[in-house]
Amino acid sequence: MLTPEQLKAIPESFVQQLQDLEDFIIADIARRIAKEGGLTDTSVMELNKALGMGTDLNRIERIINQVTDSAIGDIDNVIRDAIDESIAADNVIYKAAGYNPIDLAKSATLTHILGAGIRQTQSDFKNLTRSMGFAVQQANGIVFKPIARFYQDTLNQATLRLTTGVMDWKTSTRYAVKEMASSGLRYVDYATGHVNRVDVAARRAILTGTNQLNLRMTDQIMDDLGLEYVETTAHMGARPEHQLWQGQVYHVGGAKGGYPDFVSATGYGTGPGLGGWNCRHSYFAFFPGISTRAYTDEQLRNIDPPPFTYDGKRYTYYEATQRQRELETRIRQTKRELVGYDAAGQKKEFTAASIKLNRQKELYEDFSRAAGIRIKPERHQLLEFGKSISQKAAWANKKYNQGPKNDIIRVRRNERLKAANSAVKVTQDRIDRVIKESLPHIRFVVPPAANNKLRYNGVTKYKSFPWGEINVTSIQIGKQKNASDLELIDTLLHEQLEAKILIRALNYKSKRFKALNNAGDKARHDYINRVIARYLRMRGLK
Repeated sequence: MLTPEQLKAIPESFVQQLQDLEDFIIADIARRIAKEGGLTDTSVMELNKALGMGTDLNRIERIINQVTDSAIGDIDNVIRDAIDESIAADNVIYKAAGYNPIDLAKSATLTHILGAGIRQTQSDFKNLTRSMGFAVQQANGIVFKPIARFYQDTLNQATLRLTTGVMDWKTSTRYAVKEMASSGLRYVDYATGHVNRVDVAARRAILTGTNQLNLRMTDQIMDDLGLEYVETTAHMGARPEHQLWQGQVYHVGGAKGGYPDFVSATGYGTGPGLGGWNCRHSYFAFFPGISTRAYTDEQLRNIDPPPFTYDGKRYTYYEATQRQRELETRIRQTKRELVGYDAAGQKKEFTAASIKLNRQKELYEDFSRAAGIRIKPERHQLLEFGKSISQKAAWANKKYNQGPKNDIIRVRRNERLKAANSAVKVTQDRIDRVIKESLPHIRFVVPPAANNKLRYNGVTKYKSFPWGEINVTSIQIGKQKNASDLELIDTLLHEQLEAKILIRALNYKSKRFKALNNAGDKARHDYINRVIARYLRMRGLK
Protein backbone atom coordinates (compact mmCIF):
# COMPACT_ATOMS: atom_id res chain seq x y z
CA MET A 1 0.00 0.00 0.00
CA LEU A 2 1.20 3.49 -0.84
CA THR A 3 -0.53 6.34 0.95
CA PRO A 4 -1.97 9.29 -1.03
CA GLU A 5 0.70 11.50 0.54
CA GLN A 6 3.50 9.20 -0.65
CA LEU A 7 2.09 9.05 -4.17
CA LYS A 8 1.73 12.83 -4.26
CA ALA A 9 5.41 13.34 -3.41
CA ILE A 10 6.91 10.82 -5.86
CA PRO A 11 6.71 12.88 -9.12
CA GLU A 12 7.79 16.25 -7.70
CA SER A 13 11.56 15.93 -8.24
CA PHE A 14 10.99 14.96 -11.89
CA VAL A 15 8.55 17.83 -12.40
CA GLN A 16 11.15 20.25 -11.02
CA GLN A 17 13.79 18.90 -13.41
CA LEU A 18 11.50 19.53 -16.38
CA GLN A 19 10.56 22.99 -15.14
CA ASP A 20 14.26 23.73 -14.84
CA LEU A 21 14.76 22.49 -18.40
CA GLU A 22 11.74 24.46 -19.64
CA ASP A 23 13.06 27.66 -18.12
CA PHE A 24 16.52 27.11 -19.60
CA ILE A 25 15.08 26.62 -23.10
CA ILE A 26 12.82 29.69 -22.88
CA ALA A 27 15.72 31.89 -21.74
CA ASP A 28 18.04 30.47 -24.38
CA ILE A 29 15.62 30.98 -27.27
CA ALA A 30 14.60 34.46 -26.06
CA ARG A 31 18.25 35.47 -25.88
CA ARG A 32 18.97 34.07 -29.35
CA ILE A 33 16.00 35.81 -30.96
CA ALA A 34 16.84 39.14 -29.32
CA LYS A 35 20.46 38.92 -30.53
CA GLU A 36 19.48 38.04 -34.10
CA GLY A 37 17.95 41.50 -34.39
CA GLY A 38 21.35 43.07 -33.80
CA LEU A 39 23.17 41.26 -36.61
CA THR A 40 25.05 43.48 -39.02
CA ASP A 41 27.80 42.82 -41.59
CA THR A 42 30.59 40.31 -41.12
CA SER A 43 33.53 42.72 -41.22
CA VAL A 44 34.63 41.64 -37.75
CA MET A 45 34.31 37.91 -38.33
CA GLU A 46 37.54 37.19 -36.50
CA LEU A 47 36.26 38.88 -33.36
CA ASN A 48 32.97 37.03 -33.58
CA LYS A 49 34.89 33.80 -33.11
CA ALA A 50 35.75 35.05 -29.64
CA LEU A 51 32.78 37.29 -28.84
CA GLY A 52 29.99 36.07 -31.10
CA MET A 53 26.69 34.93 -29.61
CA GLY A 54 24.53 32.02 -30.63
CA THR A 55 23.58 28.64 -29.30
CA ASP A 56 23.28 25.67 -31.62
CA LEU A 57 19.84 24.08 -31.24
CA ASN A 58 21.66 20.75 -31.22
CA ARG A 59 22.91 21.79 -27.81
CA ILE A 60 19.35 22.07 -26.52
CA GLU A 61 18.66 18.60 -27.86
CA ARG A 62 21.78 17.32 -26.13
CA ILE A 63 20.70 18.85 -22.82
CA ILE A 64 17.23 17.33 -23.17
CA ASN A 65 18.88 13.94 -23.66
CA GLN A 66 21.08 14.49 -20.59
CA VAL A 67 18.10 15.39 -18.43
CA THR A 68 16.14 12.42 -19.78
CA ASP A 69 18.96 9.95 -19.18
CA SER A 70 19.44 11.21 -15.64
CA ALA A 71 15.71 10.96 -14.92
CA ILE A 72 15.51 7.42 -16.32
CA GLY A 73 17.95 6.21 -13.68
CA ASP A 74 16.16 8.17 -10.97
CA ILE A 75 12.81 6.64 -11.95
CA ASP A 76 14.23 3.17 -11.36
CA ASN A 77 15.49 4.10 -7.89
CA VAL A 78 12.40 6.05 -6.82
CA ILE A 79 9.94 3.35 -7.87
CA ARG A 80 11.94 0.54 -6.25
CA ASP A 81 12.08 2.53 -3.00
CA ALA A 82 8.32 3.19 -3.19
CA ILE A 83 7.50 -0.49 -3.76
CA ASP A 84 9.74 -1.50 -0.85
CA GLU A 85 7.81 0.92 1.40
CA SER A 86 4.49 -0.39 0.09
CA ILE A 87 5.36 -4.04 0.76
CA ALA A 88 6.71 -3.18 4.21
CA ALA A 89 3.40 -1.49 5.11
CA ASP A 90 1.39 -4.46 3.76
CA ASN A 91 3.54 -6.96 5.66
CA VAL A 92 2.37 -5.42 8.93
CA ILE A 93 -1.21 -6.24 7.91
CA TYR A 94 -0.33 -9.77 6.72
CA LYS A 95 1.59 -10.54 9.90
CA ALA A 96 -1.34 -9.42 12.07
CA ALA A 97 -3.60 -11.80 10.12
CA GLY A 98 -1.18 -14.71 10.55
CA TYR A 99 0.47 -14.69 7.11
CA ASN A 100 4.17 -14.80 6.39
CA PRO A 101 5.68 -11.49 5.21
CA ILE A 102 6.21 -10.97 1.49
CA ASP A 103 9.84 -11.16 0.34
CA LEU A 104 10.11 -9.41 -3.03
CA ALA A 105 13.57 -10.80 -3.74
CA LYS A 106 12.30 -14.36 -3.48
CA SER A 107 9.34 -13.91 -5.86
CA ALA A 108 10.22 -14.24 -9.54
CA THR A 109 6.69 -13.15 -10.49
CA LEU A 110 6.75 -9.96 -8.42
CA THR A 111 10.27 -9.15 -9.59
CA HIS A 112 9.15 -9.49 -13.21
CA ILE A 113 6.11 -7.24 -12.62
CA LEU A 114 8.32 -4.65 -10.95
CA GLY A 115 10.87 -4.62 -13.77
CA ALA A 116 8.20 -4.38 -16.48
CA GLY A 117 6.42 -1.54 -14.66
CA ILE A 118 9.61 0.46 -14.23
CA ARG A 119 10.52 0.04 -17.91
CA GLN A 120 7.05 1.18 -18.96
CA THR A 121 7.21 4.32 -16.81
CA GLN A 122 10.72 5.07 -18.08
CA SER A 123 9.51 4.65 -21.66
CA ASP A 124 6.57 7.00 -21.05
CA PHE A 125 8.91 9.64 -19.63
CA LYS A 126 11.36 9.26 -22.50
CA ASN A 127 8.58 9.62 -25.09
CA LEU A 128 7.38 12.71 -23.26
CA THR A 129 10.74 14.50 -23.42
CA ARG A 130 11.25 13.54 -27.07
CA SER A 131 7.97 15.14 -28.12
CA MET A 132 8.29 18.63 -26.65
CA GLY A 133 7.56 22.01 -28.16
CA PHE A 134 5.32 25.06 -27.86
CA ALA A 135 1.61 25.48 -28.55
CA VAL A 136 0.99 28.79 -30.35
CA GLN A 137 -2.15 30.57 -31.49
CA GLN A 138 -2.51 30.86 -35.27
CA ALA A 139 -5.32 31.75 -37.62
CA ASN A 140 -6.38 28.10 -37.84
CA GLY A 141 -6.30 27.62 -34.06
CA ILE A 142 -3.72 26.32 -31.60
CA VAL A 143 -0.78 24.71 -33.39
CA PHE A 144 1.90 22.57 -31.75
CA LYS A 145 5.45 23.31 -32.91
CA PRO A 146 8.57 21.33 -31.96
CA ILE A 147 11.30 23.47 -30.37
CA ALA A 148 13.48 23.83 -33.48
CA ARG A 149 10.51 24.68 -35.70
CA PHE A 150 9.19 27.25 -33.21
CA TYR A 151 12.56 28.99 -33.15
CA GLN A 152 12.96 29.02 -36.94
CA ASP A 153 9.36 30.14 -37.58
CA THR A 154 9.71 32.91 -35.02
CA LEU A 155 12.88 34.22 -36.67
CA ASN A 156 11.23 34.08 -40.11
CA GLN A 157 8.15 35.94 -38.86
CA ALA A 158 10.25 38.56 -37.09
CA THR A 159 12.32 39.14 -40.25
CA LEU A 160 9.15 39.48 -42.36
CA ARG A 161 7.59 41.93 -39.91
CA LEU A 162 10.79 43.97 -39.83
CA THR A 163 11.23 44.14 -43.63
CA THR A 164 7.56 45.05 -44.18
CA GLY A 165 7.60 47.66 -41.43
CA VAL A 166 4.82 45.94 -39.48
CA MET A 167 6.83 45.49 -36.30
CA ASP A 168 10.34 46.16 -34.98
CA TRP A 169 12.58 43.37 -33.74
CA LYS A 170 12.12 44.22 -30.08
CA THR A 171 8.37 43.90 -30.37
CA SER A 172 8.75 40.61 -32.24
CA THR A 173 10.95 39.30 -29.45
CA ARG A 174 8.32 40.32 -26.91
CA TYR A 175 5.72 38.38 -28.89
CA ALA A 176 7.95 35.31 -28.88
CA VAL A 177 8.49 35.50 -25.12
CA LYS A 178 4.74 35.86 -24.54
CA GLU A 179 4.07 32.84 -26.73
CA MET A 180 6.63 30.68 -24.95
CA ALA A 181 5.51 31.78 -21.50
CA SER A 182 1.83 31.31 -22.29
CA SER A 183 2.43 27.86 -23.70
CA GLY A 184 5.24 26.54 -21.56
CA LEU A 185 6.94 23.43 -22.85
CA ARG A 186 4.25 21.10 -24.17
CA TYR A 187 4.08 17.39 -24.84
CA VAL A 188 2.08 16.06 -27.76
CA ASP A 189 0.78 12.50 -27.87
CA TYR A 190 0.89 11.90 -31.60
CA ALA A 191 -1.31 8.81 -31.28
CA THR A 192 -4.21 10.85 -29.87
CA GLY A 193 -3.21 14.41 -30.81
CA HIS A 194 -3.60 15.45 -27.17
CA VAL A 195 -1.29 18.29 -26.07
CA ASN A 196 -0.46 19.09 -22.45
CA ARG A 197 2.17 20.96 -20.48
CA VAL A 198 5.28 18.88 -19.91
CA ASP A 199 5.24 19.28 -16.12
CA VAL A 200 1.59 18.20 -15.95
CA ALA A 201 2.21 15.25 -18.27
CA ALA A 202 5.28 14.18 -16.27
CA ARG A 203 3.44 14.33 -12.95
CA ARG A 204 0.59 12.25 -14.39
CA ALA A 205 2.89 9.71 -16.08
CA ILE A 206 5.05 9.04 -13.03
CA LEU A 207 2.30 9.19 -10.39
CA THR A 208 -0.08 7.02 -12.42
CA GLY A 209 2.68 4.63 -13.54
CA THR A 210 3.94 4.11 -10.00
CA ASN A 211 0.48 3.66 -8.53
CA GLN A 212 -0.65 1.20 -11.21
CA LEU A 213 2.53 -0.83 -10.76
CA ASN A 214 1.96 -0.90 -7.01
CA LEU A 215 -1.64 -2.05 -7.52
CA ARG A 216 -0.63 -4.78 -9.98
CA MET A 217 1.77 -6.15 -7.40
CA THR A 218 -0.94 -5.97 -4.72
CA ASP A 219 -3.26 -7.90 -7.06
CA GLN A 220 -0.61 -10.58 -7.55
CA ILE A 221 0.05 -10.93 -3.82
CA MET A 222 -3.65 -11.19 -3.04
CA ASP A 223 -4.11 -13.82 -5.76
CA ASP A 224 -1.16 -15.80 -4.40
CA LEU A 225 -2.59 -15.68 -0.86
CA GLY A 226 -6.20 -16.22 -1.92
CA LEU A 227 -7.42 -12.96 -0.33
CA GLU A 228 -10.83 -11.52 -1.20
CA TYR A 229 -11.38 -8.27 0.70
CA VAL A 230 -9.76 -4.86 0.31
CA GLU A 231 -9.96 -1.44 1.93
CA THR A 232 -9.36 1.67 -0.16
CA THR A 233 -7.26 4.60 1.05
CA ALA A 234 -8.73 8.08 1.53
CA HIS A 235 -7.48 11.66 1.44
CA MET A 236 -8.69 15.24 1.70
CA GLY A 237 -9.73 16.99 -1.50
CA ALA A 238 -10.61 13.83 -3.42
CA ARG A 239 -12.63 14.20 -6.61
CA PRO A 240 -16.36 14.14 -5.84
CA GLU A 241 -16.84 10.82 -7.66
CA HIS A 242 -13.95 9.28 -5.70
CA GLN A 243 -15.35 10.50 -2.38
CA LEU A 244 -18.18 7.98 -2.84
CA TRP A 245 -15.93 4.94 -2.46
CA GLN A 246 -12.75 6.08 -0.67
CA GLY A 247 -12.02 4.57 2.75
CA GLN A 248 -14.52 1.71 2.29
CA VAL A 249 -14.20 -2.08 2.34
CA TYR A 250 -15.08 -4.16 -0.74
CA HIS A 251 -15.11 -7.75 -1.93
CA VAL A 252 -13.09 -8.70 -5.00
CA GLY A 253 -15.09 -10.74 -7.53
CA GLY A 254 -18.65 -9.64 -6.78
CA ALA A 255 -20.61 -8.46 -3.75
CA LYS A 256 -20.38 -10.75 -0.74
CA GLY A 257 -21.21 -10.72 2.96
CA GLY A 258 -22.60 -7.19 2.84
CA TYR A 259 -19.54 -5.83 1.05
CA PRO A 260 -20.03 -4.30 -2.45
CA ASP A 261 -18.10 -5.47 -5.49
CA PHE A 262 -14.72 -3.76 -5.64
CA VAL A 263 -14.39 -3.17 -9.39
CA SER A 264 -17.92 -1.99 -10.10
CA ALA A 265 -17.93 0.33 -7.06
CA THR A 266 -14.53 2.01 -7.64
CA GLY A 267 -14.08 1.76 -11.41
CA TYR A 268 -10.75 0.00 -10.82
CA GLY A 269 -8.98 -0.63 -14.12
CA THR A 270 -10.48 2.41 -15.88
CA GLY A 271 -9.02 5.86 -16.49
CA PRO A 272 -11.46 7.78 -14.26
CA GLY A 273 -11.54 5.08 -11.57
CA LEU A 274 -9.29 3.97 -8.73
CA GLY A 275 -5.66 3.90 -9.87
CA GLY A 276 -6.52 5.76 -13.07
CA TRP A 277 -5.38 9.17 -14.32
CA ASN A 278 -3.66 11.11 -11.55
CA CYS A 279 -5.45 9.04 -8.92
CA ARG A 280 -3.68 8.84 -5.55
CA HIS A 281 -5.95 6.16 -4.10
CA SER A 282 -4.77 2.62 -3.59
CA TYR A 283 -6.02 -0.33 -1.56
CA PHE A 284 -4.76 -3.00 0.81
CA ALA A 285 -5.88 -6.35 2.16
CA PHE A 286 -8.71 -6.36 4.70
CA PHE A 287 -9.57 -9.28 6.97
CA PRO A 288 -13.17 -9.23 8.30
CA GLY A 289 -13.21 -9.97 12.01
CA ILE A 290 -9.51 -9.08 12.36
CA SER A 291 -8.90 -5.77 10.62
CA THR A 292 -10.12 -2.37 11.80
CA ARG A 293 -10.96 0.25 9.20
CA ALA A 294 -8.57 3.20 8.94
CA TYR A 295 -11.52 5.63 8.76
CA THR A 296 -14.98 5.48 10.28
CA ASP A 297 -17.97 6.59 8.23
CA GLU A 298 -18.20 9.72 10.40
CA GLN A 299 -14.54 10.58 9.74
CA LEU A 300 -15.04 10.12 6.01
CA ARG A 301 -18.06 12.42 6.02
CA ASN A 302 -15.94 15.13 7.65
CA ILE A 303 -12.60 14.45 5.97
CA ASP A 304 -12.80 17.77 4.10
CA PRO A 305 -13.14 21.19 5.75
CA PRO A 306 -16.60 22.78 5.36
CA PRO A 307 -17.37 24.91 2.27
CA PHE A 308 -16.52 28.60 2.43
CA THR A 309 -17.22 31.78 0.47
CA TYR A 310 -14.52 33.91 -1.16
CA ASP A 311 -15.18 37.05 -3.19
CA GLY A 312 -18.87 36.17 -3.39
CA LYS A 313 -18.38 32.60 -4.61
CA ARG A 314 -18.93 29.43 -2.57
CA TYR A 315 -16.21 26.76 -2.75
CA THR A 316 -16.07 23.18 -1.58
CA TYR A 317 -12.64 22.03 -0.43
CA TYR A 318 -12.11 20.16 -3.71
CA GLU A 319 -13.12 23.25 -5.73
CA ALA A 320 -10.73 25.33 -3.61
CA THR A 321 -7.80 23.02 -4.41
CA GLN A 322 -8.60 23.30 -8.12
CA ARG A 323 -8.76 27.10 -7.86
CA GLN A 324 -5.41 27.08 -6.08
CA ARG A 325 -3.92 25.03 -8.96
CA GLU A 326 -5.25 27.62 -11.43
CA LEU A 327 -3.57 30.45 -9.52
CA GLU A 328 -0.31 28.49 -9.31
CA THR A 329 -0.40 27.94 -13.07
CA ARG A 330 -0.80 31.68 -13.69
CA ILE A 331 2.12 32.44 -11.38
CA ARG A 332 4.32 29.93 -13.20
CA GLN A 333 3.38 31.50 -16.53
CA THR A 334 4.30 34.99 -15.35
CA LYS A 335 7.61 33.72 -13.99
CA ARG A 336 8.35 32.22 -17.40
CA GLU A 337 7.70 35.66 -18.89
CA LEU A 338 10.16 37.20 -16.45
CA VAL A 339 12.82 34.65 -17.37
CA GLY A 340 12.30 35.36 -21.08
CA TYR A 341 12.24 39.16 -20.73
CA ASP A 342 15.32 39.09 -18.52
CA ALA A 343 17.22 36.98 -21.06
CA ALA A 344 16.13 39.25 -23.92
CA GLY A 345 17.04 42.43 -22.01
CA GLN A 346 13.51 43.87 -22.21
CA LYS A 347 13.40 46.01 -19.08
CA LYS A 348 9.98 47.65 -19.44
CA GLU A 349 8.31 44.33 -20.09
CA PHE A 350 10.21 42.81 -17.14
CA THR A 351 8.92 45.54 -14.83
CA ALA A 352 5.32 45.12 -16.03
CA ALA A 353 5.50 41.35 -15.51
CA SER A 354 7.04 41.87 -12.05
CA ILE A 355 4.08 43.99 -11.01
CA LYS A 356 1.66 41.39 -12.35
CA LEU A 357 3.51 38.62 -10.50
CA ASN A 358 3.31 40.48 -7.20
CA ARG A 359 -0.46 40.89 -7.56
CA GLN A 360 -0.90 37.24 -8.50
CA LYS A 361 1.08 36.11 -5.46
CA GLU A 362 -0.99 38.32 -3.17
CA LEU A 363 -4.22 36.82 -4.54
CA TYR A 364 -2.82 33.29 -4.26
CA GLU A 365 -1.78 33.74 -0.64
CA ASP A 366 -5.02 35.47 0.33
CA PHE A 367 -7.19 32.78 -1.27
CA SER A 368 -5.13 29.95 0.24
CA ARG A 369 -5.46 31.44 3.71
CA ALA A 370 -9.21 31.86 3.27
CA ALA A 371 -9.51 28.24 2.11
CA GLY A 372 -7.28 26.91 4.88
CA ILE A 373 -4.98 25.28 2.30
CA ARG A 374 -1.21 25.21 2.74
CA ILE A 375 0.59 27.61 0.43
CA LYS A 376 2.75 25.49 -1.88
CA PRO A 377 5.50 27.65 -3.40
CA GLU A 378 7.19 24.51 -4.77
CA ARG A 379 4.23 23.98 -7.12
CA HIS A 380 4.79 27.30 -8.91
CA GLN A 381 8.52 27.71 -8.36
CA LEU A 382 10.77 27.59 -11.39
CA LEU A 383 14.36 26.63 -10.65
CA GLU A 384 15.80 29.12 -13.14
CA PHE A 385 13.59 31.73 -11.46
CA GLY A 386 16.31 31.83 -8.83
CA LYS A 387 17.59 34.47 -6.48
CA SER A 388 18.89 36.79 -9.18
CA ILE A 389 15.68 37.12 -11.20
CA SER A 390 13.52 36.97 -8.06
CA GLN A 391 15.39 39.93 -6.61
CA LYS A 392 15.12 41.84 -9.88
CA ALA A 393 11.36 41.25 -9.95
CA ALA A 394 10.93 42.35 -6.34
CA TRP A 395 12.99 45.49 -6.94
CA ALA A 396 11.13 46.36 -10.15
CA ASN A 397 7.81 46.08 -8.32
CA LYS A 398 9.11 48.12 -5.35
CA LYS A 399 10.51 50.83 -7.60
CA TYR A 400 7.20 51.07 -9.50
CA ASN A 401 5.12 51.38 -6.32
CA GLN A 402 7.41 53.85 -4.52
CA GLY A 403 7.73 56.15 -7.51
CA PRO A 404 9.71 59.41 -7.80
CA LYS A 405 10.23 59.87 -4.04
CA ASN A 406 12.63 56.96 -3.97
CA ASP A 407 14.49 58.34 -6.98
CA ILE A 408 15.25 61.57 -5.10
CA ILE A 409 16.57 59.66 -2.09
CA ARG A 410 18.74 57.55 -4.34
CA VAL A 411 20.23 60.59 -6.13
CA ARG A 412 21.19 62.21 -2.83
CA ARG A 413 22.80 59.02 -1.58
CA ASN A 414 24.74 58.71 -4.84
CA GLU A 415 26.08 62.23 -4.37
CA ARG A 416 27.47 61.25 -0.98
CA LEU A 417 29.11 58.18 -2.53
CA LYS A 418 30.65 60.33 -5.25
CA ALA A 419 32.22 62.63 -2.72
CA ALA A 420 33.76 59.67 -0.93
CA ASN A 421 34.94 57.86 -4.04
CA SER A 422 36.98 59.33 -6.88
CA ALA A 423 36.03 56.54 -9.33
CA VAL A 424 33.74 57.55 -12.20
CA LYS A 425 30.18 56.26 -12.07
CA VAL A 426 28.61 54.86 -15.19
CA THR A 427 25.00 55.36 -16.19
CA GLN A 428 22.93 52.89 -18.18
CA ASP A 429 22.41 55.52 -20.87
CA ARG A 430 26.17 55.84 -21.30
CA ILE A 431 26.62 52.07 -21.52
CA ASP A 432 23.89 51.84 -24.17
CA ARG A 433 25.41 54.74 -26.14
CA VAL A 434 28.93 53.29 -26.11
CA ILE A 435 27.67 49.90 -27.26
CA LYS A 436 25.66 51.47 -30.06
CA GLU A 437 28.45 53.76 -31.28
CA SER A 438 31.60 51.69 -30.67
CA LEU A 439 30.52 48.06 -30.34
CA PRO A 440 27.70 47.68 -32.90
CA HIS A 441 28.90 44.27 -34.05
CA ILE A 442 29.08 42.69 -30.61
CA ARG A 443 26.11 40.55 -29.60
CA PHE A 444 26.40 40.51 -25.84
CA VAL A 445 25.48 37.32 -24.03
CA VAL A 446 23.16 39.44 -21.87
CA PRO A 447 22.67 43.22 -22.02
CA PRO A 448 25.26 44.89 -19.76
CA ALA A 449 23.69 46.76 -16.84
CA ALA A 450 25.06 49.61 -14.73
CA ASN A 451 25.69 48.82 -11.05
CA ASN A 452 27.69 51.49 -9.25
CA LYS A 453 27.59 49.54 -6.00
CA LEU A 454 30.14 47.09 -7.37
CA ARG A 455 33.63 47.07 -5.92
CA TYR A 456 34.99 46.14 -9.36
CA ASN A 457 34.92 47.62 -12.86
CA GLY A 458 32.63 44.77 -13.91
CA VAL A 459 31.39 41.34 -12.96
CA THR A 460 29.75 38.44 -14.82
CA LYS A 461 27.21 36.28 -12.96
CA TYR A 462 25.76 32.95 -14.02
CA LYS A 463 23.51 30.11 -12.88
CA SER A 464 24.61 26.48 -12.95
CA PHE A 465 22.25 23.70 -14.03
CA PRO A 466 22.22 20.10 -12.79
CA TRP A 467 23.48 18.79 -16.13
CA GLY A 468 26.74 20.76 -15.82
CA GLU A 469 25.96 23.75 -18.04
CA ILE A 470 25.33 27.41 -17.26
CA ASN A 471 23.24 30.38 -18.23
CA VAL A 472 24.89 33.78 -17.86
CA THR A 473 22.35 35.78 -15.86
CA SER A 474 23.95 39.23 -15.84
CA ILE A 475 26.87 41.38 -16.93
CA GLN A 476 27.18 44.24 -14.45
CA ILE A 477 29.32 47.32 -15.03
CA GLY A 478 30.63 49.23 -12.00
CA LYS A 479 32.54 52.48 -11.58
CA GLN A 480 35.42 53.06 -13.98
CA LYS A 481 38.93 54.37 -13.31
CA ASN A 482 38.43 57.36 -15.61
CA ALA A 483 35.78 59.01 -17.72
CA SER A 484 37.04 57.90 -21.14
CA ASP A 485 34.85 55.75 -23.38
CA LEU A 486 37.89 53.58 -24.09
CA GLU A 487 38.02 52.51 -20.44
CA LEU A 488 34.33 51.55 -20.55
CA ILE A 489 34.76 49.71 -23.88
CA ASP A 490 37.59 47.69 -22.35
CA THR A 491 35.38 46.70 -19.38
CA LEU A 492 32.44 45.77 -21.59
CA LEU A 493 34.58 43.57 -23.81
CA HIS A 494 36.31 42.03 -20.81
CA GLU A 495 33.03 40.92 -19.19
CA GLN A 496 31.67 39.66 -22.53
CA LEU A 497 34.76 37.53 -22.96
CA GLU A 498 34.52 36.22 -19.40
CA ALA A 499 30.98 35.11 -20.22
CA LYS A 500 31.96 33.53 -23.54
CA ILE A 501 34.85 31.57 -22.01
CA LEU A 502 32.46 30.16 -19.43
CA ILE A 503 29.90 29.23 -22.07
CA ARG A 504 32.44 27.59 -24.37
CA ALA A 505 34.14 25.76 -21.51
CA LEU A 506 31.02 24.49 -19.75
CA ASN A 507 28.30 24.41 -22.39
CA TYR A 508 30.24 23.52 -25.53
CA LYS A 509 32.83 21.42 -23.63
CA SER A 510 35.63 23.05 -25.64
CA LYS A 511 38.93 21.56 -24.48
CA ARG A 512 40.77 24.77 -25.28
CA PHE A 513 38.44 27.04 -23.33
CA LYS A 514 37.99 24.51 -20.54
CA ALA A 515 41.75 24.53 -20.06
CA LEU A 516 41.75 28.34 -20.22
CA ASN A 517 38.95 28.58 -17.68
CA ASN A 518 40.79 26.23 -15.34
CA ALA A 519 44.20 27.86 -15.80
CA GLY A 520 43.52 30.63 -13.29
CA ASP A 521 42.77 34.35 -13.40
CA LYS A 522 46.15 35.45 -14.80
CA ALA A 523 46.13 33.14 -17.83
CA ARG A 524 42.49 33.93 -18.57
CA HIS A 525 43.00 37.68 -18.24
CA ASP A 526 46.10 37.58 -20.43
CA TYR A 527 44.05 35.91 -23.18
CA ILE A 528 41.21 38.40 -22.74
CA ASN A 529 43.58 41.38 -22.93
CA ARG A 530 45.13 40.05 -26.16
CA VAL A 531 41.71 39.64 -27.79
CA ILE A 532 40.61 43.12 -26.70
CA ALA A 533 43.83 44.72 -27.98
CA ARG A 534 43.37 43.01 -31.35
CA TYR A 535 39.77 44.18 -31.58
CA LEU A 536 40.60 47.78 -30.67
CA ARG A 537 43.30 47.88 -33.35
CA MET A 538 40.95 46.34 -35.89
CA ARG A 539 38.30 48.96 -35.16
CA GLY A 540 40.79 51.84 -35.07
CA LEU A 541 39.96 52.61 -31.47
CA LYS A 542 43.54 52.36 -30.22
